[in-house]
Amino acid sequence: MNRYKLLFGLVVLLTACKSNQKESNAVADNTTTIQINERSYSFGKLKQSDSTEHVFTIKNTGDIPLIIKSAKAACGCTVPKWSTEPVLPNKNAMIRVKFKPNPGFEGIISKSVVIQANTDSTFHVLYMKGEVVK
Repeated sequence: MNRYKLLFGLVVLLTACKSNQKESNAVADNTTTIQINERSYSFGKLKQSDSTEHVFTIKNTGDIPLIIKSAKAACGCTVPKWSTEPVLPNKNAMIRVKFKPNPGFEGIISKSVVIQANTDSTFHVLYMKGEVVK
């Protein structure tokens, strides 16, 4: 499990470095700013047979439309959904994240979703945390 987290972190880091090299040549006017009030959601205890869902809200605080290019989870047990439509300034984007434990898994978890958008900081991470019980 820790190997997968390390591998995922390295992939994100390498992708961010490569992306930042490309974007340094881009015009600064192509980025916007956002506000995420809740980056981490704790669902408490969840039975192995159940699933949970949470909606994260991202506000476009910039002057140009926000474009969420991708939302990726480290594994198939965490599934993000979002609109690909541009989010106008002072409007909100919603990212719905569903978590369903893998069969037989039990214990404390922390699942991440990496958001890529046209913002100053290209990547943003959202977390779902809790405990899976029998």
